[in-house]
Amino acid sequence: MMSSLRSLSALAVCTLSVLTACGFSTTGLRDGSGGSTASTDATGTASSSASTSGGGHAPTGSSSSSSSSGPGTGGQGGMPPMCGTSECVTVPDGWTLVVAKTTDANATPDTCAGGSTATIYHTSPAGPPTCTACECETTAAAACTAPTLLCSLNKTDCTATDLMVSATSTSCTSIDNIPANASGSCKITGPATANPGDACTATGGQASTDPMWGGAFRVCALPPGPAGCAAGQICASNVSTNDGGLCITKPGDDTCPNGWTQGGDSTFADGDDKRSCASCGCSVTCSGGGYVIHDHSDCTDPDLTQPAVPVKSDGTCTVATGMFDNTSGAYTATLGTPAATCTGGQPMGQVNGKMPQRICCR
Repeated sequence: MMSSLRSLSALAVCTLSVLTACGFSTTGLRDGSGGSTASTDATGTASSSASTSGGGHAPTGSSSSSSSSGPGTGGQGGMPPMCGTSECVTVPDGWTLVVAKTTDANATPDTCAGGSTATIYHTSPAGPPTCTACECETTAAAACTAPTLLCSLNKTDCTATDLMVSATSTSCTSIDNIPANASGSCKITGPATANPGDACTATGGQASTDPMWGGAFRVCALPPGPAGCAAGQICASNVSTNDGGLCITKPGDDTCPNGWTQGGDSTFADGDDKRSCASCGCSVTCSGGGYVIHDHSDCTDPDLTQPAVPVKSDGTCTVATGMFDNTSGAYTATLGTPAATCTGGQPMGQVNGKMPQRICCR
């Protein structure tokens, strides 16, 4: 019996010696404590996590004791590396994690730091254009009639329409069918009018060449990062680079998720420039003109007691006392003055953004 016990003791000592020689800790076997499992942290430093299912205590020494919440860096054949000095970013469903920054409105796609081609999204679409003023002028063909004249040949209150004329000449024109010894009246009932025809030209109404956009976002794909983050997360640097800072993006105009702020105005992948100016046009308008009533049919007024009578220009009735007696009378006209009046030139339309793209940054 004693011989058997000695044999077992020798076998145990031999086994411990072999384990020690192979680099395994035998502390738990010597003092009755539970075993330990080896692990490493994100920097590769060894640590142990003690299991105390038996009696005794965790070992002390240069290695640290911790409970790992994620995969470690293992050695050969170990676990994938942690995110390291970067961070694990949770990306909301439907969004893409990118690197973005604001840039000039006229920016063009270039190469990102990771080698991909940048995407330019436009902001602040331009409103209505600025239009140059329309300029108009009359041609040699522009001409006006005289105002419209009404005369009552035998009444002094302008209530009878015995004569209605819009003269086109300044020559002396006799008035026919005047009653004997009549005392009449006249008044202007309408303005001078332009003769028909193309009597003016118009220029101008050109739209400005302002840029379509007021700004832009330059967006780059996120360079690949180390593994080690949980499902739904991406390992990404939290430090801005020359390509910008961390942002998320998706097509459409959705509201930014919590924790993310909209990057400036609405952004668009493209747009339609609908800016223009209404075409300039012109028309001839007339002003002024008038009439003078004469006693004789040849527009002479030899009797100084009956001088010629100008018809009032304000449209009120002018009494032509003694002008239409002896069945004679006449008028001379002053034609209206033509002037070109411009139309058109108003700004129309704006830049309409197409394919909206929401960009949200932190």
